[in-house]
Amino acid sequence: MKINTKNASKLNAAIDKVESRASVRLISADMINSEIRNIGTRLSMLNIAKKHWVGMNFCINVHSAQFSGMYRGMPAATIARVERCPSGWFVTAIYRGDARDRRVRFTNESRYHYLYQF
Repeated sequence: MKINTKNASKLNAAIDKVESRASVRLISADMINSEIRNIGTRLSMLNIAKKHWVGMNFCINVHSAQFSGMYRGMPAATIARVERCPSGWFVTAIYRGDARDRRVRFTNESRYHYLYQF
């Protein structure tokens, strides 16, 4: 799957298919686009040029939260995997996963670590 984040109708249709039986910790195309704007802001703050953004992958978990140890079971949330392509941001996967994961996770950070050494 590769859906442009600007195409909200296709993106919402794919999200609805994944969330067909879910009732909590749901997402929408607007939430994904909001997190992508935040990612762009963070990358700009690190002084990483946009030409280097191509190929970067992120997992977006809008409903990340801490749960007590008493919570038996795995709290699930809808997670979107996004990739930066030359023509913009694309959603490459949408799935239900662990809600305890980080809000935004840079999945292929090791390939781009040289861009922001401190």
